Amino acid sequence: MGRKKVEIKRIEDKSSRQVTFSKRRKGLLKKAKELSILCDADVAVVVFSNRDRIYDFSSTNSLTEIVHRYHSHVEAEKESSAEVLDTEHSKYASFMTVGQLLQTVGRQLEEPAVDDLSVTDLVHLENQLPTALMQVRSSKTHLMIESIKSLREKVGVIGYYRGPNM
Repeated sequence: MGRKKVEIKRIEDKSSRQVTFSKRRKGLLKKAKELSILCDADVAVVVFSNRDRIYDFSSTNSLTEIVHRYHSHVEAEKESSAEVLDTEHSKYASFMTVGQLLQTVGRQLEEPAVDDLSVTDLVHLENQLPTALMQVRSSKTHLMIESIKSLREKVGVIGYYRGPNM
């Protein structure tokens, strides 16, 4: 006998929800421990229950040390990305929205003045394109998921269509 696939949605029954939380929390903490041992990685997990209890795991002696490392890493990433975008000489550093960026790139590449762009300007455009592309793909994926959900809801309301011969 196999297990049936669990639909990922909020469990309405309080006691069932609590049992599931407890079991999955234990499983999550076990996986974190296994990951830290098998891969020699520093792992930290913090879980807040709906009753505001805190459950945590740290592969090192100090959870705060890992959290501090995380914050340092995030700050360093922010600073490095700010350095890339912070150019007073570039015409394109001020464009932040995906639409504006795509319009600017298209306009500049269509114009014969592309040869007048500096290497720095082209590098900044090149660096901003992957981010814009990721945002566009993310929006597209989100819209497709919403469309699929909507279609599934419609099928659920109408019933399963088997075709004319069935």
